[in-house]
Amino acid sequence: MNKAAQVIKNLSQGFLISGILSALMGAYYLFAKAGLPLQDPPLALKIQYEIDFGVGEKMFMLGITCLFIGCVGYTIAWICSKTEKVQEPDNHQAGRPSRPGGAN
Repeated sequence: MNKAAQVIKNLSQGFLISGILSALMGAYYLFAKAGLPLQDPPLALKIQYEIDFGVGEKMFMLGITCLFIGCVGYTIAWICSKTEKVQEPDNHQAGRPSRPGGAN
């Protein structure tokens, strides 16, 4: 695997891990902290619900975005590692055919 593909793969793995953690934290804020809204809450509880819901929504979307970026990067790294370098032919100059015996 060439160096560029290795760097892209390492960055993508970081994005995947951070995406999973952010999505889990966002889901925790959305479902456990905010939960279902109360029917007639006092103003303080309504404000706390809105804050928890907003934080959870942003963190969940950030996690999903990081997961997407990580998957795209991992795919690019895989493609880069599968492609072969184009090798230039030896013993010739541009515009001139090679002479027999290797002398140019």
